[in-house]
Amino acid sequence: MDDSIEIIKNSRTIKIYLNPENDKRAFRILNNFPKPLYPSTFEIWEYLIANFEWNSIIDVGANYGEMSCSAFLFRLDDNVRIHIFEPSRELFRLLRKTFENATNVFLNQKAMSSHNGNVYFRNFKNNSGKSNITYELPKNKEDVYVEKIEAATLDSQKIYSEKILIKIDVEGHEKEVIEGAKETLNQAKTAVLIIE
Repeated sequence: MDDSIEIIKNSRTIKIYLNPENDKRAFRILNNFPKPLYPSTFEIWEYLIANFEWNSIIDVGANYGEMSCSAFLFRLDDNVRIHIFEPSRELFRLLRKTFENATNVFLNQKAMSSHNGNVYFRNFKNNSGKSNITYELPKNKEDVYVEKIEAATLDSQKIYSEKILIKIDVEGHEKEVIEGAKETLNQAKTAVLIIE
């Protein structure tokens, strides 16, 4: 069963859709609301969003999209493009509900990596925040289900902008994401990375 929380900022409203029945992370989001799960990271993120001009904001490993929602609410200018990458089918389904009316948000059900191709995504059934990418088919476990998913480099997405803010939260796959983003980062006049 889906649940949601509603956030209002700058005369904008957005609902974040969650699945708290099956996911401890979603349950913690609901119980902590209106406080974010990671206050210090969120404070830095919102400071960067609110105080600097960006052409593109990129969320790699969006999970339920809390950081992307904050970017959407703070950036009143719809010319700022928000690109969201989330490989999990279930989380991607919920992200589509959350951002269904956002014209400047672009959703991608892909894993960002150092190459284009396929990888395996280990979904932790009870904690989506632990889910991660692997190159070899892992053994099945009771609390994990595995999906074969599309991987791509950030460079292959052609998100070329003068000023880019990127959040990366990929549970140990950060190096590969950055390797696949060299061209994107090098072409930008300003590029800021937040790595969780």
